[in-house]
Amino acid sequence: MTEEENAVYPTTKYIYAGNRLLAKIEGPGVLHFYHLDRIGSPIMITDVNGNVKKQKKYEAFGNLIWSSGTHEDNREFTSKEKDPTGFHYFGARYYSGDVGRFLSPDPHTLSPYPLDLYQRGQTLKCEKVDK
Repeated sequence: MTEEENAVYPTTKYIYAGNRLLAKIEGPGVLHFYHLDRIGSPIMITDVNGNVKKQKKYEAFGNLIWSSGTHEDNREFTSKEKDPTGFHYFGARYYSGDVGRFLSPDPHTLSPYPLDLYQRGQTLKCEKVDK
């Protein structure tokens, strides 16, 4: 499955296996591979020759704490797009890694925790993943 991005990189295509981000194609024939952690956050990006172009490290709830390399990329925590405001876009609402919460309540929740509609993965950071 591929996804085209029109805002930042007009000719960028993302390649997925199910919902797992594998690679991106930038322009004619420039391919980069994503190396993800267990919840799907990119921790390394390499080129076709295996050269490391970018490395990243995140806190438990998504705050980027370390990054090296100059490769431009806006996919961060759980491979979600980080927009110019610095928030991660999850398709229906925005998430802040700084506070570890969504910025609006879940409109479709059947959560057993009705007072916390802003949470991510029922706050079980190592066991639950929002998709």
